[in-house]
Amino acid sequence: MQISTLDDVTCVPGQILIENGPNCVLGEGVYSRNDKIISSMAGKISISNVNQKIKIDIKNKNKSFVIPKIDSIVVARVDKVEKIRCTCTIFRVDEIQTSLFYGVINRDDVRKTEKDKIQMYNCFRPGDIIMAKVVSLGEANMYWLATNSNELGVILAKSKAGHQMIPISWQEMQCLETFDKEFRKTAKITEKQLKELYLEHL
Repeated sequence: MQISTLDDVTCVPGQILIENGPNCVLGEGVYSRNDKIISSMAGKISISNVNQKIKIDIKNKNKSFVIPKIDSIVVARVDKVEKIRCTCTIFRVDEIQTSLFYGVINRDDVRKTEKDKIQMYNCFRPGDIIMAKVVSLGEANMYWLATNSNELGVILAKSKAGHQMIPISWQEMQCLETFDKEFRKTAKITEKQLKELYLEHL
């Protein structure tokens, strides 16, 4: 494929635009990994010439340009919980709303102590909103995450009855309507952060 044919083509985050391509100037919304040029946000590809080199940008007026990096603090929605890991969709990086990325939390990265006793379904449930730290870069737009510190973990969740819950300890949340308690690996966050996140997800 000629690079010029990519101009004005719509792409999604994590899409490989060029494999083993020429040395290009990387503009907004793209990055290089393992000799591949990859999009970090959704939008339209823009191809231009800069100092006799090809420049690639992604144009998107609606999303901030930010890529998760090691030690970034991200906010994500849990998608699937399995015995040894859970997968999630990242939508905020270092307090900036961004294009979607994908994350994985392994059981060993949930907390620092008693790792052999961790049951993933008692830590996270699909739909939970979590705060986590990027510990490693995966392929394309996938990242390895950890919640193994006090300020990381579940920050918003709904009970089995479908009502909002609040954290009452590092491992429990309580439904505001039924007062039933459910296990989670909760995050210790400020009241201001909690209010902002609650209003955003009403």
